[in-house]
Formats: sequence, C-alpha cells, structure tokens
Amino acid sequence: MRVAVRGISFSYDSVSALADVSLEVEEAEILSIVGPNGSGKSTLLKCVDKILRPSLGVILIDGRDTGKIGAKELARRMGYIPQSSSNNLPLTVFDTVLMGRRPQLSWGVGDRDITMVCRALKLMGMEDSALRPFNELSGGERQKVLIARALAQEPEVLLLDEPTSNLDLRHQLEVLEILTDLVRRRGVSSIMAMHDLYLAWRYSDKMVMLNHGRVFAAGEPGSVLTEENIRSVYGVDVVVTQNSRGLHIEPVRPVKD
Repeated sequence: MRVAVRGISFSYDSVSALADVSLEVEEAEILSIVGPNGSGKSTLLKCVDKILRPSLGVILIDGRDTGKIGAKELARRMGYIPQSSSNNLPLTVFDTVLMGRRPQLSWGVGDRDITMVCRALKLMGMEDSALRPFNELSGGERQKVLIARALAQEPEVLLLDEPTSNLDLRHQLEVLEILTDLVRRRGVSSIMAMHDLYLAWRYSDKMVMLNHGRVFAAGEPGSVLTEENIRSVYGVDVVVTQNSRGLHIEPVRPVKD
C-alpha cells in the first residue's frame, strides 16, 4: 500500500469541509476525486500534502504516518500540482521547473538536476519556452510548466488538483496520457481532483465521489458514475451509457428542489 487516508476531517474555522474521509491508492494506480464545487476535493489534496492539517484522522505513506515524516523527506516523496500558481516572481520557465528539484538538492545544482528539468520540459512540450518568463505565459502554458515542475521532482506520490484546467481538448488528452504513462512506468501513486467526469472515468483505476465533504461513493469508476449517484450529488438528471466505445454521460435537466 502506498497511500492510505483514514478518517480525516477538516474545518475552515467552524465550517466543516471534510468529515471522516478515507481512501487508498496503490503503486502505479490513479485515483480520481470527483464531486461538485465545494465538495472538498482541493481541501482533501491539501490535507494529504500537509498544506492543511486535519483535525482528525491519519494519512499514511507506505504505512508511515506523514505527521511523523520530516518536511524535506515528504517533499522528496510527494509532488503537488495546484490548480493555478500565484507566482509573480520574474523567474524563467526553466528556473520555475528547477524549483521542483529543491528537495533533492544537498548543495548546488548538479548535472542530474539539469537533466531532469530538461527532460520534464521536453515531455510537456515546453523546451522551446525554457527562457521565457513564467509570469508571461498563458494559463494553459503555466499549467504545463507546473506539471513539469512536479515531474522533475521525481515523486513517488503525485497529487494533482485539476491537472487539465486551462487546457484545450487536445492538450488535456496529451497531459493525461503523459501522466498515466508516468504512473505506470515509475510505479507512482496518483490522486487527482477532476471536474470532467468522462476524463476521470477514462484515466482512473479508482474513484471517490465527494458530497459536502463526505465520501458518497467509492470504487471502480463505472460503479461510481451511475445515474443515481450523479443525480444525488450533482443535482442533475443524466442518462449514462457504457459500451465498447466508452462511457457517455448525457445531461437531461437540473433536478428541481
């Protein structure tokens, strides 16, 4: 077992954001977290990454409580990709991706650090933009650089908060194919929050559906994305069909209160 979240709860002041949430993801697996806005997806990822501290519960990596793992070791083992970056420093794309190597550095930047940065930029198709200022990039370009930064880190666990945000359809598919290949080849454990239910179904081994900070459904993606579950959680009547061509979710109408 690589990552286990057991019964975590978290509140913003007195407002509950997560309540008794549990999940598990193994090596070389992708688990998607789905749910409507405000359901707790981003908060859950931040708790796993120790950006936020749960009030209850425990998070384990290979059986070790992350609360007892040092910050530098955890940073080496876990990569986090936010929805967006507020970085307004005059850094180049190359230097931004190089920041992902910080947990690996013992002194100065070495040959392997440069190699991993170049490899990550090439993988994301951003090598020609290496010397461009990060804060002058488009939203989609920034997202690809943030993913490259996490890949350069060589993490064992990869947390992704809407990794396809700001990307057009072609680049959404390209990024998810790259991430899936990385997870399979390197044995990475990945947890990603997703809005697009079809992409979540297509690129996930497991799925957790959140509603008001609680686990509403969990399991194989096809068993989670049912008409009943989507109606209850998203408040929308849908028709779900699944065949050899994949999963199709057709919205019909909002559910009346």
